[in-house]
Amino acid sequence: MILTYLSSALLLSFLVWYYLAYNDLVSAQKAVEQSWSNIEVELKRRFDLIENLVAVVKGYAEHERKVFSDIAGLRTTAHSSMSPEEARGLTENMSKAIFNLVAISEAYPDLKASENFQNLSQQLIETENRISQRRNAYNQTVNLYKNRCEQFPGMLVAGADNFSGKGYFDAPDSLADSAPKVQIPS
Repeated sequence: MILTYLSSALLLSFLVWYYLAYNDLVSAQKAVEQSWSNIEVELKRRFDLIENLVAVVKGYAEHERKVFSDIAGLRTTAHSSMSPEEARGLTENMSKAIFNLVAISEAYPDLKASENFQNLSQQLIETENRISQRRNAYNQTVNLYKNRCEQFPGMLVAGADNFSGKGYFDAPDSLADSAPKVQIPS
């Protein structure tokens, strides 16, 4: 009889522990998804701002068609849902396009003096800063999630219930190694 109570208490304790550990991992996983959603909001804002910048620049640089078509293609890609890995490649390409757009603006002093261009440029800088902050928050959340999945006893629940690993959202290697070369077609 005591053995039955003891085994029942042990089983109940295990079930409560498993329930709590599982819910902890689910909460951590949802926090990662929320952090990624915050990044996606800023990435979409960035593409909208860039589209507006392109519209302002188009009037000044009608012959820069390639830069405009590249940005339009990247923006189309960005409107589909993407993973951190896909966003990393897209970020690299968008950064190159931004550098080219800035180079075009340097070639047109009247454009740089335009109030619309200055306003949009400032908003883009603020958005880039928010993306950086949210990327840091996302990476911290992923780190906490990974720790919960890899440390004992959470690893027992994570392995049993197939909690998948999440990837960090890092700066693309090519951006970390060197700045892209700006080329303005003549």
